[in-house]
Amino acid sequence: MKINDIILKEFARSILFEKELNEMFQPDDDMHAGKNMRYSMYDRPGPDLDVSSVLDIEDMPISPDNISANQLHGQRKEIEKLLDVNYFPKNKVELGKSLKDAIEQIDMSNNDIEKFWVQVKTYLNNKK
Repeated sequence: MKINDIILKEFARSILFEKELNEMFQPDDDMHAGKNMRYSMYDRPGPDLDVSSVLDIEDMPISPDNISANQLHGQRKEIEKLLDVNYFPKNKVELGKSLKDAIEQIDMSNNDIEKFWVQVKTYLNNKK
């Protein structure tokens, strides 16, 4: 079965631009207000565009903002584990989390922070 482009675009439009009320999924009381939405409290509605023509979606740029999601909690590695001779981060994400965990657990003066950041910038400049 071949998917028709117009049907696919209409489906995408219905997901991206929810403007019609679907009463079938609305609660009868205010106790569950907002639970039947496809977005969470942290999402923003998209731009208010005229989506009446099929070409609008094709012309609309889809790109991420400079804001990324951040996990609100996580398990911190203790400094003893990070300083173990056998411990090495396995990837860039783990490296970043390990550095964050280590820096949070040690005392650093402004001078120490400046020296550390100069070393990081030197490393990054050599990787360009």
